[in-house]
Amino acid sequence: MRGVETDPLETWRRRQTETYKLAGLLITGWRMLLFGLRCAFKLICWGVEYRVVCIPGSFIENLCLKVMDQVENERNLTRYKT
Repeated sequence: MRGVETDPLETWRRRQTETYKLAGLLITGWRMLLFGLRCAFKLICWGVEYRVVCIPGSFIENLCLKVMDQVENERNLTRYKT
């Protein structure tokens, strides 16, 4: 089995050519601890909040049709390329 004894992505991880754009904004150290404490406090005091997003069925149907058309077009393009 491929990848059992070696990591096929090992060389890919080493070849990163650009730095992460938000690297300067990563939460580390005491800020991470403060963030965790704040989240725990909010969870204990106010509990879990649930949100509902209502999306019209007609929008979902149109979206599905567009996606199916795109997939079909991509399939047709790959058939003609090979």
